[in-house]
Amino acid sequence: MQIGIVSDGKYGDRAYENVKRRFPTEWILVDFSNSPLIDDVKLDLPACDLYLSYVRHPDIVLALLEKRIPTILGISF
Repeated sequence: MQIGIVSDGKYGDRAYENVKRRFPTEWILVDFSNSPLIDDVKLDLPACDLYLSYVRHPDIVLALLEKRIPTILGISF
């Protein structure tokens, strides 16, 4: 099972260190503007069986969920 830890850089590094001990894990850093609204989100993510999201921007999280891959939200908004 391939796990992807999706982060905007502030959170998720401790989860990555713990999860990679047991599963093949990808650290996925997404970059976005500080704008409260992002109209056109393009996420180019590696293929994973499960994503753990530590992204704080709702538009990025929505784009991640639209990929229809099981996702666990590690932080709330």
